[in-house]
Amino acid sequence: MPIELDGDQFEVTMNLLLALHRLRSTDTKVVFWIDAICINQADNGERTQQVQQMRHIYANAQRVVIWLGDEGEVSSRVTDLLKNVAAKEQEITRLVEDTQSHDAERRLAGLRFMRLSAAGKPLDKDQQSAGPNLIKRFPEWFPDEEAWELLSKFVENYWWTRIWTIQEFVVAPDAVLVYGDEVISWESVTEAFALMFRYHIWRYLLVTKNDIETLEKTNSIPNPGKHISLLDLLLESWDRNASDPRDRIFALLGLATDAHPIPFAPDYNKSPEQVYKSTVKETIERDQNLDVLTYTQFNNKNFRVPSWCPDWTIRKSEVKLSLHSLSTRAAIGGKPFRCAGKTFPAIRFSEEFDVLYAQGLRVDYIRRTTGAGVEVFPRFDEIYRECLSLSVVPSEEGSMYFTGLTWRAALRQTLLCGTKDPLGFKSEFDMSIGLVGRKIFSTKKLGLIGLGPNEARENDMICILLGGRSPFVLRRAGDHCFLVGEAYVHGIMYTDPMDTPKVREMSESNRLPEFAIW
Repeated sequence: MPIELDGDQFEVTMNLLLALHRLRSTDTKVVFWIDAICINQADNGERTQQVQQMRHIYANAQRVVIWLGDEGEVSSRVTDLLKNVAAKEQEITRLVEDTQSHDAERRLAGLRFMRLSAAGKPLDKDQQSAGPNLIKRFPEWFPDEEAWELLSKFVENYWWTRIWTIQEFVVAPDAVLVYGDEVISWESVTEAFALMFRYHIWRYLLVTKNDIETLEKTNSIPNPGKHISLLDLLLESWDRNASDPRDRIFALLGLATDAHPIPFAPDYNKSPEQVYKSTVKETIERDQNLDVLTYTQFNNKNFRVPSWCPDWTIRKSEVKLSLHSLSTRAAIGGKPFRCAGKTFPAIRFSEEFDVLYAQGLRVDYIRRTTGAGVEVFPRFDEIYRECLSLSVVPSEEGSMYFTGLTWRAALRQTLLCGTKDPLGFKSEFDMSIGLVGRKIFSTKKLGLIGLGPNEARENDMICILLGGRSPFVLRRAGDHCFLVGEAYVHGIMYTDPMDTPKVREMSESNRLPEFAIW
């Protein structure tokens, strides 16, 4: 749609046109900085220069106005609901956390009452008594069913999924959301949804789990006062949308606390492949570990990047959860892997930036593997029988793994990535989420057992690279290798094979093997 800009016609989207009509004043001069107007999107040089100023612009704005579209009278019903919930947050929190009066149970019973009542399902005695009392106490929580459907529409707004919008609320000193004719502060929105996150109230409402997870990811982006690395931000924002794949990196450079000064200037004259490779290099050098390599996708990339380079345009749901992240999750109660001990990465790159040279040790070769990994959790006995039939584990009764466990126990620990039973499964379902998208393997010389990527196959190498928390599966191809993915190998995740006189001497004299990874 055309508008007049400095006497000339300028094309804007219908959504922006609606925003301009809503935000302008009829009697006062109002100054806005709007990226779609103030940055020439067709000029890569100007885009490069302006992107470096984005954090400064938002951080120094008098107010950041977030436009969510014009939904007419729908807007006021949603914003009124959120404002009321936010205003009652402390009172509701006290009620839910009052364990002596058991109001927490009555609270949830009341929420179930409303959900079941709307569905026309029979109610039990507790629900029948709790529901009406809670409706009287907190009527703002129980509007008509349509109000919750409208809230779901609010959460589904495209703004919540865009990668550039993170800066709008993270660094802004004052941010408001404008929804049609209504204005609501960012604080009110986050306070209202924080209450839903905290007490899982969304489970009993008409807002879907995916809707709430969208907002939860938004709230999980730390504020500027907290330390967060570029890799952490990439993981938190992975599934956000970007029309330009380079913006998956550029939109975050000003937010990462380990990226000041900015490690490399945004440059729209570079290809996405060049930007993604530079990100790997800078992340390894700043974090002094190889964590970023655990997120690569073998044979599943939209861009022609080397095997050691993640493609950040692949949806997160298509990428296996890092085994390293599994080992450190509080819910599992594990401790970080440290198979390379306290070493730091010893890497270099080829002049063409296509080959990553990394020092490390070859532990063994894969001898046998099971079939491709699963998308659901099978019974442990089924997995054990498959491993026996494929000779992944020996069939001799009483044979022991090198750690002193039976092979059956070692297999179970492998499936759990060495942690205690993380989710309280019953014995027939004691599977780790680490198995999803992975397969089980055993090695040739040392008889080790482990979990590797689905793409792993016989004769692939199991290697420990300096600075790596987990071993990696590498595949020889002439005089170079491909990075297939990370691995869990039971019994060596904490043993620090680097800490031996021979290996230390090789490391100090720079005689450790160097793997050329394409």
